[in-house]
Amino acid sequence: MESTFCWLLTDALGQSCVRTGRWLRWSTGETHAFWLTSVTGYYCDSRHLPYLLDPLYERHGPGARLWLSEVGDMRHVDAVRIESRLWTTLHECARPAWVGSDADARVRLRFALLAASVAQPKSGLTNVLSAVSLHDLQDAAARSDRACAAARRGAPLPQSTCLAASAVRSAATLAADESAAAGLALRQYPLYAWSAGMAAVCACVDLSPLADEAVRRESGSIGTPAWAPEVVTV
Repeated sequence: MESTFCWLLTDALGQSCVRTGRWLRWSTGETHAFWLTSVTGYYCDSRHLPYLLDPLYERHGPGARLWLSEVGDMRHVDAVRIESRLWTTLHECARPAWVGSDADARVRLRFALLAASVAQPKSGLTNVLSAVSLHDLQDAAARSDRACAAARRGAPLPQSTCLAASAVRSAATLAADESAAAGLALRQYPLYAWSAGMAAVCACVDLSPLADEAVRRESGSIGTPAWAPEVVTV
């Protein structure tokens, strides 16, 4: 049986849930095999991408744990998500330093803005959005809103661009008022994290290099290469 290396994202306890509602516990060298259901994970070159897309799918939160895994007979669910009935976790990978840090929001927003820009490479609007500074979210939201309003007068905006701008606006709202509804919409994550992930997925572009670039620009480092990750030792 042909096998492939993939990523599995679990909760802080090292657990994941399959479609039957059963919770699985994972550890180094753990194998789970099924006949009627499957385990879902990520097939991508960036170890940052599963964390960036977590608000859309598992929603494990900042405490999520990442495992380099070997799977058999995988099936693609979409561009980066895969599922398999035979899954083995080889070892746990160190959580990227940006996750849950002060840079977390900026990395997620930059990821969305870069994806929207790549999806519309000849658009002046997306070039503006990809270059806007995220260290002042109020200013970033005002700039993105003005740019979107100006561009909208000429033609409808792509969904990825609308979602990216919405993510920045939501993050600015939450930064100004932590009790705002913008921060209460999702389990484990504020609304802007969902909007940022959805903007990237809707862009329909290769997300792995954009994930690494967002981390590099907003946190200063992308860490170890994808298939040679830092290993968590006990």
